[in-house]
Amino acid sequence: MALDIKPDNVAKQDVLGRKQFAAEISTQIANYLNNSNESLVIGINGEWGSGKSTLVDFVKTDVVTKTKGITIVEFNPWMFSGKEALHSAFLSQFSIAIGNEKHKIRTKLKKLSEAVNWIEDANGGFKSFFSLSKKFYDVSVVKLKAEVDTLLMSENAKCLVLIDDIDRLTPSEMLEIFQLIKLNASFSNTVFLICYDRQVVKEAITNQYSFDGEKYLEKIIQVDYSLPDILPERIESLFFENLNQVIARHEIKFDSAEMNFPWVYRGLQNFFRNVRDIKRYFNTIQFRLPSFHQNVNIHDFLIVEAIRIFDYESYSLIKNNFKGAVKFGPDSFYRNELEGIKKGRSNDLYNHLFEKQPVRNRTDQYRISEIEFFDRYFSLTVSSKDVREEELQYYLNLKDNRVAYLGSLIEAQKIEFLLRRLSIPSLYAYEYEKRNVLEDILSVWSSYTKSFAKYFRDTWDVFKVVLASFEDENKGAHLAVDRLVVTEMHFNPARFLFRWYFLESLERKTESDLVSFSTVIFSRKEELLQSIQLDLRNFMNQFLWNDIHGEFNTRVFIICFAKYLPEVYLEQSKALISSNQRYLFKLLKIFVLTDSTRGTPFFLDLEYESTLLPSDLKKLFLDKVKDINTSALEKKEEDILEFYLGNS
Repeated sequence: MALDIKPDNVAKQDVLGRKQFAAEISTQIANYLNNSNESLVIGINGEWGSGKSTLVDFVKTDVVTKTKGITIVEFNPWMFSGKEALHSAFLSQFSIAIGNEKHKIRTKLKKLSEAVNWIEDANGGFKSFFSLSKKFYDVSVVKLKAEVDTLLMSENAKCLVLIDDIDRLTPSEMLEIFQLIKLNASFSNTVFLICYDRQVVKEAITNQYSFDGEKYLEKIIQVDYSLPDILPERIESLFFENLNQVIARHEIKFDSAEMNFPWVYRGLQNFFRNVRDIKRYFNTIQFRLPSFHQNVNIHDFLIVEAIRIFDYESYSLIKNNFKGAVKFGPDSFYRNELEGIKKGRSNDLYNHLFEKQPVRNRTDQYRISEIEFFDRYFSLTVSSKDVREEELQYYLNLKDNRVAYLGSLIEAQKIEFLLRRLSIPSLYAYEYEKRNVLEDILSVWSSYTKSFAKYFRDTWDVFKVVLASFEDENKGAHLAVDRLVVTEMHFNPARFLFRWYFLESLERKTESDLVSFSTVIFSRKEELLQSIQLDLRNFMNQFLWNDIHGEFNTRVFIICFAKYLPEVYLEQSKALISSNQRYLFKLLKIFVLTDSTRGTPFFLDLEYESTLLPSDLKKLFLDKVKDINTSALEKKEEDILEFYLGNS
C-alpha cells in the first residue's frame, strides 16, 4: 500500500500495521476511564518519523467507540510561543473541546485560564517553573481547579488530552510542556497521551539543565508504550510502492526494478529509516520529476535526489567539483575535494553513479556521469545547446523537411546532442525509421561541410548503430552502400568519408564493427570505388586550389586522391608542389598534427607519406618546403613548417 503523500499529514492508511497496537492502547484508556477517576499520563515513545502521529490518530478514532461521550483535547504545543501563552492556550483549548453542552465545566476552565499567568523571569529556567507552581497553588487557583475537578466528576466528563510533536521543540520548550502536564495531571477523569522520543527528551533535559532527565520523565509518565521497530523490508516495500505509484500516475516509462541494485548493494536503503523519510523523499520526487523525466536518466535522478535530501554535503561536493575533476584530472583540487564524499553516507552511491557503463537502451541515456548532461540534475533545465527529449521525438515523427530540421540543429550547435540520442539501438523498431535516419544523417552535411569535421565521429556512430539494427545483416549492409554511392551535385563529406571507411575496412581490417558486413562490402567494392573516384574528379579543383571545405575534409580528400586516382594525383601534385605554396601547407597539415584548440604542433604522422609522396615527388616536396620564405608566414604555419623540418 502506497502512502498518501502530503506535507506531514497523518496517514490514514495502516501502512505499518499499527491499528492493532492502537486498538490495544485505546482499550486500556477506555477501561481506565470507565473504572477510575484518577488522571493518568501515558507516553508513546518512538523515534522522529516512526509513525507516532499515525498511531495517535488511530487511538483517537478507536477510543471514541469504546468510551461514551469522551472529549478529545488535541493540543499542539509548537503552535504557541512563550511561557505566558502556553499554559493559558492549553486551558483555553481544553475549554473549547469540552463544548457548550458542558458549559459549567467550560466556564470554570475559562476562569482558570484567566487566573493562571506565567510569572515573567528574565533568567528563564527553573525560577519560572517554581514561580508558576507557586501561582498555580495560589488559593484562588486551587479553588478553581478543585471546582473543575468536581464538575468533571459530577458531569461524568471523560477527557483524553493528546499532545504530539514534542520532538519539534527546543530543550527549554520540552521542559515547559512536561511541567504543564505535571501541573494539570491531577484533573479527574482525564488521560494525557503524549508522543515523544524518550532518548531525545532525556538527553535534551539532562544537557540543558544538568540533572537526570530519565528520572524526571519517570516522575511524570506513568505508563510508557514504545513503538515496535519498523522492519527494513517494510520500508523497502513502501519505497517501491510509492515509486511505482509516481511512475504510474505520471505515465513515466521506467522499470522500478532498476533501483533494486542501488537499494540493496549501494546503500540507498540506509537513507530511509522511517515513514517520514519516505514521505519527505516522495514529496520532492513527485514535485520535481514529472515535468523533467524525459530529459534525465530516471535511475540517476532518483539517486541524486536521495543524496540531495539526506546527505546535502556530499551533494554539494558532487555539484561543485565533478566537472572540474574531469577537466583537470586526478591530481586537481577538484578531485581532492571529491574525496570528501568518502566521509559521508553517499560514497557507494557516488561510485555507482559514475561507474563507466555501456549504453544498452534508451533508459541508459542522459547519465549524470556524461558531462553534457551533468548540469541537468542540479538545475532541472536543459542547456540552450542541448536537445530535449521532446525535440528528439519531434524529429523522429517528422514526415517532411527532416534534413532541414537537422540543419537548424547544426546552426544552433545542438546536433551533437541529437546524434548522441540517435546512437541508441532501441530507437529503431521499424525499417522505415532506419532508412530515414540513415539518409538524413548523410544528406545534411552537403550544406555544412566544414562543420562535419566536429561531428564526424558522432555521425559515424549513428551510421553504425542503424546498420547493426537490422536483423538481416546483409540487408542492412546493402542499404548502407545504397545510401553511400548516391551522387550529389555538391560535395558531401559524410558519404565521401564513410565510403573510404568501408573500403579501408576491407584492406586493413581497421573497423572491427564492419567485419560482419565484409561480404557485402566486398561484393560492392567496385561501386564504392567508382563513386569515390567520381567525387575525386568532380570536386578536385575545390580541394586542390581552394580551401572551402576545411582542413579535415581536405586531408581526407587528398589521401583518397592519392590512393584511388594515383596517376591523376601525381600529375596534379607535381605541378602544384612546384608552383603553389598553399598546396605545400595542405600536405604539411596532413603530416603535422596540431592541437585543435591552440593549433600547436604535437605529432608527426607519416602514415600516408609513401602514398602522398612517392620517391621523386618527395624530393621535390622537400626542396620546395626548405625554400619557403618564413618571414611571410603566419605564426601557425611557421610552427608547422618548423616542426616538420625538425622531426622529419
